[in-house]
Amino acid sequence: MCNDRSCFISFKRLPSPIIIKLGDETTVTATFHGLVNISQGLQLNALYTPTFRLSLLSINQLDLAGYTTTFRRGKCSIFTDSTNIIANRTGDPYILQSRYALASETGTTNPRTIQSAAPPPDPTIATTSAD
Repeated sequence: MCNDRSCFISFKRLPSPIIIKLGDETTVTATFHGLVNISQGLQLNALYTPTFRLSLLSINQLDLAGYTTTFRRGKCSIFTDSTNIIANRTGDPYILQSRYALASETGTTNPRTIQSAAPPPDPTIATTSAD
């Protein structure tokens, strides 16, 4: 899930809205999806969730895209043969600092945090849980 339209390389309307139920029982709605730059060499499909305060990175989507993830000693490593990205645990979430994700058409970049999340149990209703 990505809450920033400028992160998308491609952008398409979903056939029907997807309602995402959050851990606090509130919901956000996604009506668009597309390809997002997470970091140089890492692009994934994501739902556009402009009303959600965070962008979440799905470990399931990384696995389906052929990436390996390991969690150890407060760090999450995301890698393939040619890519290695590290996210650091900050409190409960792992935070990935990404400048590449917000590269604008003018060539400027802005820091961006993306939090890792467990995959949703159902493709039509995603759920995040609070511990």
